[in-house]
This record gives sequence, C-alpha cells and structure tokens, in this order.
Amino acid sequence: MDSGKGFVNDNVINGMSIGININNCEDVVIVNNTVHHTMPGIYLSQSNNSVVLGNTVYSSEIGISLSLSKKNIISNNTVYSNSNGIQVSNSDSNNINENLAYNNNDNGIQLWFKFFN
Repeated sequence: MDSGKGFVNDNVINGMSIGININNCEDVVIVNNTVHHTMPGIYLSQSNNSVVLGNTVYSSEIGISLSLSKKNIISNNTVYSNSNGIQVSNSDSNNINENLAYNNNDNGIQLWFKFFN
C-alpha cells in the first residue's frame, strides 16, 4: 500500500517476502491479521499516524517492523518464533504497548537509532 488512509484487516498471509507492506502512508489501520513465514510480517516505512492492532505474526525474520515512521500505535499484537518480535528503527513518537512477544531468537522488542517511542 502506498497512499493515504486505508484498512488491512482479517487476512491470513504466508510465504511472501513481505506479509503486509505499508509504505509512505498515513492513517492506516492494520487489524486482526495472521502473518507467517515472511521476511518482515508487517512493515511500515515512512508511514505515520497508523494503528497495528491485534495481529499475530510468527515464524518470520521480523514480526512487526517500523522504519522512518512517526506517531503510530503498536498494540495487542502477538509475535513469536521470529528472529526479532517488534523492531523500530529511525522512528519517533510511537506508542508500543500491551504486545505479547515470546520465543523470538534475538529480541522481543528492539528500538534503535531514535528515542521517544
């Protein structure tokens, strides 16, 4: 998705290079998806004011990844059996709360290169 507002909900995605790819968007709601066996399961790049809620991502390189993104909410997701559960890089003012991250090989939640998350 590369545009403005939108919903991505109630999908089952597996075996893709990127499960859900949100690039240069605002106000996107990603809810109740199941993603597995992907590189990043859910990937937001240069995307702001979006919500990632109630998704399950497993057996992927990265469960949920944010890059160069601001003011997003990442909440009530389950990420497991990934290399990294939730990874946030070069991003500001994101709210990451009430997620369940377990059995990830490297990190449950990893923040790097920016603060205020």
